[in-house]
Amino acid sequence: MPDTRSGTAITDPASVLTPAVLQAARNAAASAPPFTTAQRDRLSCIFGPTVRRVHLNKAVG
Repeated sequence: MPDTRSGTAITDPASVLTPAVLQAARNAAASAPPFTTAQRDRLSCIFGPTVRRVHLNKAVG
């Protein structure tokens, strides 16, 4: 069930993907090369505020 308390719905991928598609996605992710430092920095800038807000809301709520 999505977490709607934080204003950001977080859905379990298994609830919206078939087992075959989920396994294919896991295999693709496992075989992907690691992120470069620049890619990690960019992802942190993009998703960091949302991740912090979700964690803060879970800690408070």
